[in-house]
Amino acid sequence: MNGRSTHKTSETGSPGHLEVGAALVESLARLTEAGQRESVLTQLAALAPADIAAVLSHLPFEQTQTLLDWMPLAVGSEALCKLGDNFRGRLLADLAPERIVPLVDGLDTDEAADLLADLPPDKAREVLAHLKDAETVAGLLGYGEETAGGIMGTEYVAVSRAWTVAQATEELRRHADRVAEALDVFVVDARDRLEGSVSLKCLLLSPPDAIIGDIMNPAVLSVHTDLDQEEVARIMDRLDLLSLPVVDSGRHLAGQITIDDVVDVIREEAEEDIQRMSGLSGDEEPTDSLWRMAGLRLPWLLGGLAGAGLAALVV
Repeated sequence: MNGRSTHKTSETGSPGHLEVGAALVESLARLTEAGQRESVLTQLAALAPADIAAVLSHLPFEQTQTLLDWMPLAVGSEALCKLGDNFRGRLLADLAPERIVPLVDGLDTDEAADLLADLPPDKAREVLAHLKDAETVAGLLGYGEETAGGIMGTEYVAVSRAWTVAQATEELRRHADRVAEALDVFVVDARDRLEGSVSLKCLLLSPPDAIIGDIMNPAVLSVHTDLDQEEVARIMDRLDLLSLPVVDSGRHLAGQITIDDVVDVIREEAEEDIQRMSGLSGDEEPTDSLWRMAGLRLPWLLGGLAGAGLAALVV
């Protein structure tokens, strides 16, 4: 399995920054220890997935596993997506494949690929074989971890230029459950090559019998699956885009990148830069073990010691 960065990970970034409060964490820890499942779920129900992830990352590891078992599948899936890579990998490594499958199946394909990338290869293949969108997720795992293909989702709505607005609207309704963020409807030819796009606003304001080819934007901007994710973020930031189609070398529509994907990329890159300026590895997380933190910091510390020794020698 190809390694991927977790582009939908944590709105807490590394889950070390806790905004929900230490008192809540202590309360949930006591209730979990006492087996008070209903009380715990009542408190968690008031929290956003990112806040639940922050709570999970600050509880003892065994209690985190217990909470994950207690939570409804949809809540558990969203919380997993907000956790940091290393912590989530440890959490999933202890779960049986049959427990992981329903957690992953409830996610968008790009998020599912991110979770599978945290698993050992053998377990990832076993889980992948039982997913509803196994073929699509497997395709996403094949893209580079920091490319447009690596952060795109495959949930989008595509129509033909010969369709009417009424037909396109019906297609949009048909995929409403699968496509949570339909900001644009893409226009493709018979071979799925991108020809243009139609915004939702344009679709809603056009007469039902209007032809898509007459109202679409034929100069739609797209990016290649191999383009670096930082360049994708710069393009969307500069042009104030909410979504961006991704195409392969034959200009076949492969997926779309939405603004939330780009926000994740910008945050991750900023965090890595800050960590490196502080003499840390870009892969370090507050939930890492003491030995892992020491191993990641040791090269920087030894380099600093050598530099200080050389300066002392010169003096």
